Amino acid sequence: MRNADVRWEAFGLCTVCKRISLYSPSPVLTVEVCERMVFWLVTAKPRVERLGELRRRLDSREISRMRPFGRSLENGLVNAKLREDGSALWEEEDYCVPPLAQERAAVLDYYFDNLTVEDIGDPGRGWEKLTRLPSLWHRDVNESPSFAQGANERLG
Repeated sequence: MRNADVRWEAFGLCTVCKRISLYSPSPVLTVEVCERMVFWLVTAKPRVERLGELRRRLDSREISRMRPFGRSLENGLVNAKLREDGSALWEEEDYCVPPLAQERAAVLDYYFDNLTVEDIGDPGRGWEKLTRLPSLWHRDVNESPSFAQGANERLG
C-alpha cells in the first residue's frame, strides 16, 4: 500500500477504512487508528453552572486546537442534544481504551457528570437517534434557573 493511499482527509473519509473522521493523524499512524476507531453515543449530565464557560471555550475554538481529539470533541459538543431528563447526548469518535480517556481528562469530567458511552458502530448512527431532541445550547434551556426542570417542562 502506498503512503498516498493511507491518509486521512480533513473532515473526510479515511482512505483505509472508508469511515468519516475528524482526526488527521500521520500516515504511519492511520492504519493503527482505523483498526481501533469506534464511534460512541455519549450521554452525560451537564454541570449547569459551567455550561457558559464551556460554550465560550467552544466558540473561541480553544477545544478544537487540542490534539489529537479537539476537532472531533468540538463537533460533538457544539451539536450536542438535550434529553428530557437533562442529560446531554452526542456522537464522538475515539480509539482510546478506556473510551474518551483523553477527552475526559482534558475537558469532559470538568463539565459533565455520569458520562457513559454506547458503541454505535458506524458514524452518524448516534446523530440519527438524536434528531428530534433540542440542542443542548438552546437559549431558553441555558437561561433556565433549573436546567433539568426547565427542560422537562418544555419537552414534557
